Amino acid sequence: DLKTRIRLEQLAQLRAVNERRIEDEAKAMEEQLKVAERDRVLIKEARQRRIAEKDRLREEAEEQRKKLERARLEGEVAKRREMNVRVREEKLDAEMKERRQREAHVVAQARSMRMAQAPGKFGP
Repeated sequence: DLKTRIRLEQLAQLRAVNERRIEDEAKAMEEQLKVAERDRVLIKEARQRRIAEKDRLREEAEEQRKKLERARLEGEVAKRREMNVRVREEKLDAEMKERRQREAHVVAQARSMRMAQAPGKFGP
């Protein structure tokens, strides 16, 4: 009869609407899952970039520290070399001065001895 056919048609339309709604919800859920997965991947990549940047900065800082330490040590070595040269020069100067004093003393003693041996030769 007509009422039953109309009711069956209405039920078929409702079923079609429900099926479309269920399909749309399933597609929306799939899209949400894809977006969530993409977000997880992006977050993971960002974390890896931050870790890599942190490591790079740490390595740069370590290289800079080593470079400064090398420069400090080279400066210290240069100062020590200068000090060694200065000490050596002072020592040589002192030795030369002492040698000249000894030579002058020996010359004075020799002159004194010659004068003592020959008193008439060098003066009245």
